[in-house]
Amino acid sequence: MGEREISHCRDLHPTSHVQLVRLHDNVVLATWDFSAFKDTHVSARTTLQFRVEIFNLLKRANFNTPNLITHVLQAPPNATFPEPSPTAGQVTSTATSSRQIQLGLKLLW
Repeated sequence: MGEREISHCRDLHPTSHVQLVRLHDNVVLATWDFSAFKDTHVSARTTLQFRVEIFNLLKRANFNTPNLITHVLQAPPNATFPEPSPTAGQVTSTATSSRQIQLGLKLLW
């Protein structure tokens, strides 16, 4: 077996993507995605590629709009008068998912 030179940083290929979307007055949906891959030559015709992809890198919380339903009708037989909704005006969810990390190996021959 011959000696092989292993490069640690020369074949690292980082990319990033920033998305800013204005939803309405003073509300901006923002995410920052990052990906990088590194090629390792195993033989003359074979390459092993390691990939890492991170979605919502900064783990920024993008909240949904507040609940607009202020009153609800109860199920019969109590459905005579609408009652105040317990979640009226509250933000109960996010518009984007939390940080996600994806790792992968690809064998090219």
